[in-house]
Amino acid sequence: MNFRAKYDEPFAETHHINPLSDGGLDISKNIIVTCPNHHRIIHKTDAQFDYERLLYKYPNGLEERLILADHLEHKSFWV
Repeated sequence: MNFRAKYDEPFAETHHINPLSDGGLDISKNIIVTCPNHHRIIHKTDAQFDYERLLYKYPNGLEERLILADHLEHKSFWV
């Protein structure tokens, strides 16, 4: 859904790649911005994040790559 077109406001959520409850840190390299639908799907399916390929792997075999701004694509950001 295009929230900006409908409400004249963007809408996004953030997701901890490694959950705080599992010892993940509340720092930028452990957080991604995602739409509310994908955020819920990641939690509901327990999708796994592949740092090397910058994508989520879902239990049904689907893989979805993150779309990042150029300055976030540097490997040092994820290491």
